[in-house]
Amino acid sequence: MWLCECECGKTSVVRGANLTKGHTQSCGCFNLVIKPKHGHTVDHYKTPEYRAWTDAKQRCYNQNNKAFKDYGNRGITVCDEWLNNFQAFIDYMGPKPSPDHTLDRFTVRRYFRQIVTVEDVQRPKPDPDGLLRILDGTDPDRTLYLGDNVDDALAAKRARVPFLGVLSRGSAVHRLRVHRLRELGARAILGTITELEKHLR
Repeated sequence: MWLCECECGKTSVVRGANLTKGHTQSCGCFNLVIKPKHGHTVDHYKTPEYRAWTDAKQRCYNQNNKAFKDYGNRGITVCDEWLNNFQAFIDYMGPKPSPDHTLDRFTVRRYFRQIVTVEDVQRPKPDPDGLLRILDGTDPDRTLYLGDNVDDALAAKRARVPFLGVLSRGSAVHRLRVHRLRELGARAILGTITELEKHLR
């Protein structure tokens, strides 16, 4: 860790790797000067895509972020192309599918009576707010939560909700996440959402 003085005069503590790789270029004032032209921040409103980009960087580089221990502290970083370029990120990822698109894609709508998305809560995953809102007093042991990333597993653990991981077998994502999801309490790792039915019997 290094104590650095920014050109604006402020000081901040920065990881050495972030300095040598050029990931940290200011105390944060540099970001305030740049005027985004992508249309994803208008009148202080940030789109879900923009929030996903900034949240990923917070998890990887902000030691005060409560998810840092599961990301940045484990050496997970944002690729150089995306780190300071939201436009590159959105060009590659595209717009976020709506919950309706996702549910219809996997034909699992029949399993859900209530849907809560990131737009419905003040504190998104890994905070358990969304899950607690759905539970609304229901015994967590009578529920089941499916997810494909560390934030899902953390939210389930904090809400005390049984968790199943969903990771395509043989994929790079499966290799990267399967052990961590199990460490966080996943009762099983499904290869596809269609395997859910056997766990509901």
